[in-house]
Amino acid sequence: MELASQHDVDTFELAMGFLENALLNGDVDEIELAKYKEMAKDARFGDRLEKFCWKNIKGSDHARLESYWTLRNLYEKEKTKEEVLFGKLIAAGMTSFDFKRIFYDHKTVEAIKNADKLLPQVIVSIDGIFEEFNISADKSFAKEICAIIVKNRNLKEDFTVLRDYLNDDEFLASCFFDNNSSKILTEDLENELEWAEKYTSISKDEKIIKRVERLRKLRSAPKWVELSDLIEPFLDGEDVSEIIRSKFNWQSDYLEAVKHFECDVEKIIYDLVETSLHGALELEELLNILR
Repeated sequence: MELASQHDVDTFELAMGFLENALLNGDVDEIELAKYKEMAKDARFGDRLEKFCWKNIKGSDHARLESYWTLRNLYEKEKTKEEVLFGKLIAAGMTSFDFKRIFYDHKTVEAIKNADKLLPQVIVSIDGIFEEFNISADKSFAKEICAIIVKNRNLKEDFTVLRDYLNDDEFLASCFFDNNSSKILTEDLENELEWAEKYTSISKDEKIIKRVERLRKLRSAPKWVELSDLIEPFLDGEDVSEIIRSKFNWQSDYLEAVKHFECDVEKIIYDLVETSLHGALELEELLNILR
């Protein structure tokens, strides 16, 4: 700096260049605030920070964001809305997120890494913060994450915190049957049905009610029935007669499956008579099945 002064070089510009480079590219922990207290009194200090630094700091680089605000506070004591929001999100328990996408683009769930893995208590807190700052409204952040959690079947005991916060059984019911209905069938089918029935108990959506009924049938299907080909078409309300027909092997328990899965019994019998009966013995066996 002394050398710069001797050669009539603007020491402010020189020092500011060092600071900008450190803030954008260097180790922010090495920035010595005491060196810049006097510089911060110069109106150019704030202008340079805002014009050249703020826009070039990534929203996911929290250390540089915090350093920027610390430097800004050298000349402006009142915190910006951005800094207040960031502080509240960190205090609520958020860690990996792109702050700028949240603040400027209102991309909440997309900007948070593994948003559906957040604790329900944290989701509820963040949802309130987003509403306070007009980032989202009507619990839309909590609902969006809730839909992901339900779809992925990440239903832990503390999920009840989020459920009680939303207090919307109709919405939860719709989440259970959105897009991939086959995911309803997991290894813990009994627990899945319990969850589904809990959130569809007051649903007025006939499609959802019908799917719950069909889910019960899948759960209570005979143990020997191979369900892999039946799950999606049956839950989607399709007739699975052809699938059952392809499995028919003249055993009475297959006719039980026909009835269980609401197939067109008359059609199946007609097809059997037309294509598979070749003698009196087979006809007698079919009649025995139907008795």
